[in-house]
Amino acid sequence: MDYLFGSVPVFKVHDRPIFNVAPFERLSAMNIVSAMGLGFLLALLIFIDQNIVVSLTNAPENRLLKGTAYHWDLMLSGLINILMSVLGLPWMHAAFPHSTLHVRQLAFVEQRVEGGHLYET
Repeated sequence: MDYLFGSVPVFKVHDRPIFNVAPFERLSAMNIVSAMGLGFLLALLIFIDQNIVVSLTNAPENRLLKGTAYHWDLMLSGLINILMSVLGLPWMHAAFPHSTLHVRQLAFVEQRVEGGHLYET
């Protein structure tokens, strides 16, 4: 192997902890207030994003007949976000296209072909 790669440095493993918790006692009041402000803005962003997607999806012109899976999905999403907040982990990603397509997949959709055209109701 030395012929192919020459002298490759050896990876060394240390016995010290890989993840260190930040010392919270050294945080100033301004650090705490700014973290709370950023957290509030992020929660507001996800709340507004979710409400816009639900409003667009539940529009009467879509004529979607949602089953119980739609409501279970919203409840599960809320519980996952609560659990992630308690554990200090990042929340679920809120994206417009993914959310509307996901709700569409949960809906009851009937497809029919008339005159060579595909219609969905």
